[in-house]
Parts: sequence; C-alpha cells; structure tokens
Amino acid sequence: MGWRGLLVWVTLSFAAEPAVTGFWALSYEPALAAARRLAGSYPIPVASWIQAWLLSTWLFALTWFQPLLLRLALKGAVGWYAALLGPAVLAMLAWEPTFFPLLPAFLGAIMATVSPFLLRGQRTRPWMGVLGGAVFGGAMKLLLGKVGLPWLYLVPDVLFGTVLLLGTAPIGERLDGTTLMPHAPDTRA
Repeated sequence: MGWRGLLVWVTLSFAAEPAVTGFWALSYEPALAAARRLAGSYPIPVASWIQAWLLSTWLFALTWFQPLLLRLALKGAVGWYAALLGPAVLAMLAWEPTFFPLLPAFLGAIMATVSPFLLRGQRTRPWMGVLGGAVFGGAMKLLLGKVGLPWLYLVPDVLFGTVLLLGTAPIGERLDGTTLMPHAPDTRA
C-alpha cells in the first residue's frame, strides 16, 4: 500500500476537519443540553463535558480510517480508538489550564507506547510505532503556540502516518508491496 495508503491518509485527514466542524455546528445545542444533564449528576463542569465531546468527535473524525489503512484486525481497531480517544477525553474532563503545554508529550507518549502493541502480529517492524509517536509528539511540541487547530494535529498526524505506512508493511508483504512466498516451489527446470 505504501505511498497510495499515505495519500489516502493525508486526504482523509484534511477532508475530515471541515466535515467535523460542520457537524459541531449542527449538534452543539443538543450536546450542550446533554452536558448540562451530565454536569448535574457528576462533579464535572459543563465546559469540560463540551470540551471532551468536541475533542472526541474531532479525534474520531481524524482517525477513523487509520486502523483500516494499517489493516488492523477488529480487536486492534477497537484498541486503536480506545487508546487514542480514552486518555484524551479523560484529560479534557479533568482539564486544567496547565495541561495544554503537556498535550504534545501526552499524545506522543500514548501513540509511542500503544501503537507497537497494536501493530504487533499485524505489521512488520511494529517498533516503528515508537518512532512514529516520538515524531508526532515532537512535531506537535514544535507547532504548539505557532499554529492553531487543525494544523496542530494534522501535520504531526500525517508525519505519524508516514512513519507507520512507509516504515511497516502488513505481515506477509515486503515494504515495496510485493508478497512474500515463504515456501514457493522451485520452478527452475
């Protein structure tokens, strides 16, 4: 898949941002009503519920295709979403203004530690997830304060996809896309 997969990754990443922004505009009032109900039951402010909802829908819109392009099994795809969305939503619910400068390191560390486990047995060189997470966190840290959303996430995400799609291959394929045939019959006559 290689370069074609990376092109799809980039295209879907950049196409998701305007789509999710339109979705937010349509669903903000119902989400605000739900957040008010939740805030009445839990000691978490309405603003934190809204931030968690905005972040989770945005992250899901930007990552729904990643397990498909990486050809992860269903269990790996569920783990991919849970590992990325879960900590981010929990961080928004426990939001502190001092947290935002730590966000790049936090997301980079999650991607670096979780992706190798999810890629193991699915793709060659799963340790490339550590490199991809480090690149993601480093790029996000460099862009923090210089650019706003969506660029703060899109550029590191494309770099993460580049490392994973060009640095790994599905088990049974070479990085150049050709299929490995471990016990091919000898056809020389």
